[in-house]
Amino acid sequence: MPLRLLDFNVRRLDIATRMPFKYGIAVMTDLPHVLVTVRALIGGAEATGQSADHLPPKWFTKEPGTSPQEDIAGMEAVLAEALEAAKDIVADSPFEFWMELHNQLMSPPRHPPLLQHFGISLVERALLDAFCQHHGQPLWQLVRSNALGIDLGRLSPELTGYAPADFLPERPLESAQLRHTVGMADFLREAVIGPEERLDDGLPQSLEACIDFYGLREFKLKLTGNAGADLDRLRGIADVIHRKLQGDYRFSLDGNEQFSTPGQLRSFGEEVYADPKLNAFFEHLFFIEQPIHRKAALADDAPDVSAAWPCPVPIIIDESDGDLNAFPRALELGYAGVSHKNCKGVFK
Repeated sequence: MPLRLLDFNVRRLDIATRMPFKYGIAVMTDLPHVLVTVRALIGGAEATGQSADHLPPKWFTKEPGTSPQEDIAGMEAVLAEALEAAKDIVADSPFEFWMELHNQLMSPPRHPPLLQHFGISLVERALLDAFCQHHGQPLWQLVRSNALGIDLGRLSPELTGYAPADFLPERPLESAQLRHTVGMADFLREAVIGPEERLDDGLPQSLEACIDFYGLREFKLKLTGNAGADLDRLRGIADVIHRKLQGDYRFSLDGNEQFSTPGQLRSFGEEVYADPKLNAFFEHLFFIEQPIHRKAALADDAPDVSAAWPCPVPIIIDESDGDLNAFPRALELGYAGVSHKNCKGVFK
């Protein structure tokens, strides 16, 4: 079923966040949101698809020397490049279309790999939406039947001969547990919110209010790399979560690339377990995400991370997931998984 892009439209909406969100080296108070609309020709019929995403500074590159405006311009540039390259592609399936676009822009990438994939993914997602609209089926059905033409062997040789249905259940899950990210600047308790900072929109603002309002049981806690500040913040979070939920909770730890070596991470972990206010809380830790900086995590001389935490716990990559070889390489080094985000690419 020949597939090609006929035209596209990109709309940008500049929006403000409900409250400041601090992640890594950035504090988000406003940012652009883009909506991509494509018109595709699929087997002789036209179909329209859409994708959308924020353009968050410091999300894909985390370079301290660039301004937010430069970061946003970089995200707009990779989207424009992906759309321009997609205009000349004619493929027999969405997977073939993506593979051609991927090979054009990633061999080698003109931008940092994670950023380059972001532009590709916005095009990929819009085309997948158009394909779903054309067939009148949700994405999961087209994945399971492999109407998308996925060739797993081209992603990893050891998957040659397998189809998506070999790894998937008959139907997708019908519910999921929310995992709530606690921003580095989020208020933990209602009592510490001053009158000038309090929102009046009917939605929760502090961590303790969010737990009650949304019925939260799972959390994502971010680290800054400053051990003293991180330990103090974790004590405050632990106090709120344990007081509200007793033992019925679990959390992941987002390392935010703040460690240079597994040894540094282990030293921090030893401080955690030596703290009586954190020892019991950390029994509920269920994985650690990207603790080692992406420039070192998967390097040729990178050490194994299996013993990078005092207690056995899965460690996964996120920002290191810049190319098709990243995950297999991570497994070789003792990592247990990878954070899936559609902004990195759906097929990828």
